[in-house]
Amino acid sequence: MKGYEPHVINVKGVEIDIYPKKIVNAMARTDYYIKKDLKDGNYKPVSPEWYIYLRNLNKRHIGRMAGLEDGGAEFDTAVPADWLDRPENLKRWKAGNWAVWYYAPRDALGKPVWSTEIWRKALTNIRNRIPKERK
Repeated sequence: MKGYEPHVINVKGVEIDIYPKKIVNAMARTDYYIKKDLKDGNYKPVSPEWYIYLRNLNKRHIGRMAGLEDGGAEFDTAVPADWLDRPENLKRWKAGNWAVWYYAPRDALGKPVWSTEIWRKALTNIRNRIPKERK
């Protein structure tokens, strides 16, 4: 964001930029691209006072921030085609609720984890990393 350096936090090995809400809103009044990014959902509120910038994040980053690699666990951004082809799963996927395939330690088969759950865990971990004096 021009004219303002973001506060960078590290969440489980992923560095993300956080911006105070008042700065984002003030810049959006004068900068077309920031206004467009807000409208397009590229800034996500993580608390009443802070936004994160999503454009540099992918599913792998979000999963890591959610802790899907903690304790020897792993996840894959590809899901089995036969699972995705089920009508109920395909409907959720088309509605924007993507999934990853999660493997707990010593679990060869794995299971799906939907993005709503991943985001809930990631946002909790992000909020825990926001500097206390700036919350």
